[in-house]
Amino acid sequence: LGEMSVGVAGVSVVYLSAAVAETMLSHALVTEKEEVMGLCLGDYDHKSIPNSTPHCVIISQIYLLRRRQKAADRVEVSDKDLAEASHYAESIHLRVVGWYHSHPHITIHPSHVDLGTQQLYQHLDSRFVGLIVSAFDKSRGKIGLIAFQSGPQSQEVVIPVQFLPNTLDPTIPLLNMVKLVQIQASEEREAYCAAVGAPESPTVDSTSTSSSSGQAVGGAAPHPLVATFAAATYQRSLVRLLEIQVAPVITALDEQLSQSNARLAQLQAEVATLH
Repeated sequence: LGEMSVGVAGVSVVYLSAAVAETMLSHALVTEKEEVMGLCLGDYDHKSIPNSTPHCVIISQIYLLRRRQKAADRVEVSDKDLAEASHYAESIHLRVVGWYHSHPHITIHPSHVDLGTQQLYQHLDSRFVGLIVSAFDKSRGKIGLIAFQSGPQSQEVVIPVQFLPNTLDPTIPLLNMVKLVQIQASEEREAYCAAVGAPESPTVDSTSTSSSSGQAVGGAAPHPLVATFAAATYQRSLVRLLEIQVAPVITALDEQLSQSNARLAQLQAEVATLH
């Protein structure tokens, strides 16, 4: 975790629950080839946490984002998704208090691009924080997480992170995992459609290379080899998605169902003894 310091706006510590950290880490572990990104939802009211430090940032939920551009050293999302995240936060009486992204293989510390992005956010809210998850850096030998702000000279200001007991509805992390699968599937579909020049693709095979009008974007269908390669790549990505993400989510949901059924049976037995 980060070294003890105070952010440029007097932010002394970032609090987040173990469930939030787990979901954030799960998101970072989705791919080691590209960065991922999400937003942190919460508040600044330290009085809601006993014995907490003033001037803190409390992260109680995260909002997963679909990537508009994805690469090994950068990630971009759409303004529309950012606006939807802000609207969602307001609907549950929270606010967007930070952002997070992954550094698959590079240093855990923010790049100059990260610091520039963070500075833009701080112009809107001086208490806004950034978090970085490092999940595949073999030189560290462990998973890393830091919180930071951008200083007056665009330098890194590391802020300590403290974990809180889980207070969330236990279904929220599972719902986030389901949403993550949906986002990944959407990104893969978008990449496939872009490869074959179609805005949408109802079916996925080596011949599904046209839009609803029967023509690829631009009026010319892609070369059959391009279409075949794109379809094979898409299908391979979906198989990997099923194996690595969907199967664990189904297992977790089955376990949650079993626990809920056991708890229901216990409560029913207690009710029966009262009659």
